[in-house]
Amino acid sequence: MMKKNKNLGGITEKYNLAFAFFLIAVVFILILNIFSLDFFSKDDEEGVKKIYFADHISTAHLELIERFNEKYKDEIKVIPIDLPWSKFNTNQRKELIARTLRSEDIKINIYAVDQIWVGRFEKWAEPLDEYFSESEKSRILPQLKETCIINDKLVCIPMYCDIGILAYKKSVLKQIPGHEEIEKKLRQSISWEELIEFIQTSGKGANSYLFQGDAYEGLICNLYEIYASKYNLDFPQTREEILDEKFKNSIQFLKDLIYKYEISPKEVTKYAEKQSYDNFFKKKSLFVRRWFTGLRDYKIYNREPHILDDLTPCPLPHFGDGDFKTVFGGWNLMIVKSSQNKEEAVKFLKFVLEEKTQEYLYHSGYYLPVISSCYNDTNYFDYYDGFPLGKYIRNNTIHRPNYSEYTKRSDILSYYINMAIRNEYSIEEALEKACDNIFDDKLFIK
Repeated sequence: MMKKNKNLGGITEKYNLAFAFFLIAVVFILILNIFSLDFFSKDDEEGVKKIYFADHISTAHLELIERFNEKYKDEIKVIPIDLPWSKFNTNQRKELIARTLRSEDIKINIYAVDQIWVGRFEKWAEPLDEYFSESEKSRILPQLKETCIINDKLVCIPMYCDIGILAYKKSVLKQIPGHEEIEKKLRQSISWEELIEFIQTSGKGANSYLFQGDAYEGLICNLYEIYASKYNLDFPQTREEILDEKFKNSIQFLKDLIYKYEISPKEVTKYAEKQSYDNFFKKKSLFVRRWFTGLRDYKIYNREPHILDDLTPCPLPHFGDGDFKTVFGGWNLMIVKSSQNKEEAVKFLKFVLEEKTQEYLYHSGYYLPVISSCYNDTNYFDYYDGFPLGKYIRNNTIHRPNYSEYTKRSDILSYYINMAIRNEYSIEEALEKACDNIFDDKLFIK
């Protein structure tokens, strides 16, 4: 049985202490920024209500906010608070928002949360049923509306949804003999067996397939897609399900991509989205598992304008005769319960749900729509450059559990599974320790 590195505990404690100070500093800076924005804001006209909106603010977000502010000129002004992906992964952003909301003086009115955070953040959220009619709620895609309801109460609305995809570089793929046949298979969902064999015979080496393997929610998404595709099972929730051979085999497969098949580098155990995307383009990598809406990042940061032309999305791989599965993701908008401008905040949420707004977000930032009417025109939203969006959303999406304890369990699982992939623990030992923390209420400290 593999033993934990003796120095790991001390290193981990120092890391967590440093990270705690980092979060406190960031919260302090965030609060100062909000008050600074308020001080320097030019809209001092009497009657203008300011709505502070915390999210990753892309260029599409900014244009959306400008459109709303123009529509409600001299009445409401939405002021963005940027939490960029370049600085925060999903776990860091979750903790930052939680710490910020605990501050009684914080002036945020609307905040964006990952679908799986809804249960955790519900206590700070204004219930929305009285603001939205049944007709308005029925326009939301049913599988998305489910993520907005806690204890039979609507506590948020979806802004956009997301799906995991496989992406490849056309320029690199075309250098490999036989690429035409592989590209046809990729478009339909290639099997893992065929993908591994192709990479191994291509001579492209261990940087060929990148995924998110750091100790955070992204690792859980990668693992769940493997587990669901291979065994057609829902996310494991009991001790027996977590310790089952099927779940262990799924973790082993991620390890095998690195150590057995040698198509992924050991560095993926430190990759969140940004690191995996950056290294995908910096190195001559062939494939990367990524979110569909992640396509927007390089366009926003004005890196290399030809990048999107070289990037091709396709369905995730499958096993044998099975079907591919992808984690259904996306971000929802909540109104702070203590907000003094709830009616104005609701107007912004309703503006987000308008069909024209949803279409704009899709075309400007590749944000997938959240209302059913957008998918009625199958020629319009069903495909992106030949990519079957409609098939993914209707038939191949899988959902993580929607309950308040999920994020805590995910944090614990991702930590120990990452340790197993890094060979700090055996898979069995890692899962046993994870279960002890989850089910025996042991103190969990990274």
